[in-house]
Amino acid sequence: MFIKYLGSSVFIIILGVILYIRGGANKQELNKASGAIRYINKTYQDLPNRDFGKYRYLQIEGFPETIELFIGKESGDFKPDLEKIDELKVGEEVTVYYSDGINSENDGIQRLVQYIDRGREPVFKKGSWDKTLGFIVAASGGLILVGLFVLRKFGKI
Repeated sequence: MFIKYLGSSVFIIILGVILYIRGGANKQELNKASGAIRYINKTYQDLPNRDFGKYRYLQIEGFPETIELFIGKESGDFKPDLEKIDELKVGEEVTVYYSDGINSENDGIQRLVQYIDRGREPVFKKGSWDKTLGFIVAASGGLILVGLFVLRKFGKI
């Protein structure tokens, strides 16, 4: 039983570290795609299914997935650090920096875009919530791990 709990705690810590690293990635560490915008809108097919007006969808020539960006700016939203997406127009050349994701292969939507540049001008920079969440998750896993060893020492597990 202790081994299962121990494995779960280590898994939580690893997940937190992965989130933290992904949230702190710079442009050189990410995948990159460049091309002209062929579609930009607040909706795409049946998306979004919540928080209407807080998403933007882009399609870029030569990039197989549709890009989904969350741009909510209200209190409680995971705000981007920089957001000028509505200034972009169809036909403009952009460079997108993104992480690989599990779901994008299944549904054709890329949700892990970190940066978008128009030429040398940045127009989107994802917020740091991945880093914050990663730290919280890893710290929680660490606390659970410590708690497990304390409980084991006192013979409760």
